[in-house]
Amino acid sequence: MVTPRLKMLFALSVPLFIAHGIEELLTSFYAIDSHVAFVFGRLQPLLSLQTSFLILQLVFWTFLVIAYFVLRADRFILPLLLFVGVLYVYELHHLLKTFQAGSYYPGLATAIPLYMIGVLYWWELLGSRLKWRTAGKNI
Repeated sequence: MVTPRLKMLFALSVPLFIAHGIEELLTSFYAIDSHVAFVFGRLQPLLSLQTSFLILQLVFWTFLVIAYFVLRADRFILPLLLFVGVLYVYELHHLLKTFQAGSYYPGLATAIPLYMIGVLYWWELLGSRLKWRTAGKNI
């Protein structure tokens, strides 16, 4: 079972991830980030990086909304929860790039609240798994 707190943290992160994607689009993150170039570089003859990145964001936002409803239905899907948890960790690259650049890096402003929710999310996820294991239940 997914705890109510984990559901709430996930629900809070959905609009934050959407705001984060909008910040990245508005600040031309796709034009300077090496990860975007690596993932979408081969598509450039067909689609611009901006278009590819926008499509990724739209698909990702749809995924988050669907994932929230799956969790709300009390379907404990560990791979889904772990995937979202890894996304929180991945967002740390904004902080690393900021330190490398020595100034603001696109996406940092909305990544900061995601870091905070990410820590709480992992704390709750790992804590709930430990409680279920000690109770002898396998989730």
